[in-house]
Amino acid sequence: AGEARATAAGDARRGAAAGPGGACAGCAHALVEHMATAAEQAERAASYAALQRLVGLHSVASRLVLLQALLRRCGHPKAGALLLHRLKEEHLDETRRRGGAAGAAEGA
Repeated sequence: AGEARATAAGDARRGAAAGPGGACAGCAHALVEHMATAAEQAERAASYAALQRLVGLHSVASRLVLLQALLRRCGHPKAGALLLHRLKEEHLDETRRRGGAAGAAEGA
């Protein structure tokens, strides 16, 4: 958790668009709102795809912070479920990555 905060703080120092607390978070929140409320399914799908790309631009730690912040602000259960799924996948990927690196180091 401390590493995530440190990375997010470093991103914020590099510019508002880079950090999960800046303009990027506002854009991500707007995408979640549009994804949850647009009348047309194609619009909702496009918003979700754009959100996935936007989240993927960040470092792992920043992605976790951004997804947590979006979940806290999300007032739409279905959109929240999608965010939670992405957060879970990010966490599992990072756990596997760290576990694999630790296992390789022990075997060497």
